[in-house]
Amino acid sequence: MALPVPDLLVEAGPAILPAEGADEVWRDSSGSAVARGWIRGAGLTMGFPGLGSYRFSAQGGPVRGAPVPGADSRLLESTYWKSVVPFVLQARGYEALHASAIAASGGVAAFCANSETGKSTLARALGRRGHRLWADDAVVLDGLRALPLPFQVKLRPASSVWFGEPELSPFHAPEEEHPLRAVFVLVRDETADVSLHRVTSAAAFPLLLRHAFCFTLSAPNRKRAMIARYLELASAVPVFELRFASGLERLDAIAARVEETLAGLN
Repeated sequence: MALPVPDLLVEAGPAILPAEGADEVWRDSSGSAVARGWIRGAGLTMGFPGLGSYRFSAQGGPVRGAPVPGADSRLLESTYWKSVVPFVLQARGYEALHASAIAASGGVAAFCANSETGKSTLARALGRRGHRLWADDAVVLDGLRALPLPFQVKLRPASSVWFGEPELSPFHAPEEEHPLRAVFVLVRDETADVSLHRVTSAAAFPLLLRHAFCFTLSAPNRKRAMIARYLELASAVPVFELRFASGLERLDAIAARVEETLAGLN
């Protein structure tokens, strides 16, 4: 099915964020706020410090972006695709995992992780081994099927040098949907070289929720639907925990373990 990605309409005026305290706050791994959200009736707003705001409705229509004075318009657009679209689609009834992904072994293999763990780097390494890149930072789901969403691969500087590629790739545009074949939850663990094991459905459920895009849990019906879908996902799709120590020299070994695991699912 075609994913209804909304258009971004950039307004001429500067961003105006609500004066009241935010209803939602999203933080990075250090605890710093990277974005704030406001809910006013059917209207939802995401604000990014130093960049601007994005206003949209859960019912549909375009997203209206407004930059703060001096903000880079290119950054406003790239942030929209990377950080806003998944929240918009989730608010409109889809689910979205904070994950990179490849298309392999009859479906999509998703790699969930906290930022800077290495999910984009691992997906790119698997791409170099002949697998097709499918997503970077967001895998949008309709039930147990992964839906195509345009994306750019963003590598950290060290990974960019390792691969000899730019930190930000051109847009990829997958065209067809695929079943979600497996989910790998990546964990940086300096006590492990490469360790991979399948987790139970009961353990998979909170792991998946931890990496789910969600604008708000304050809407009871939407929250119930989200919980039911992730329960189904945890019981129907194999979920693996993949632990590894730092070091790009381990990439081939990590990618090989992923390939072996996917081959064993056939």
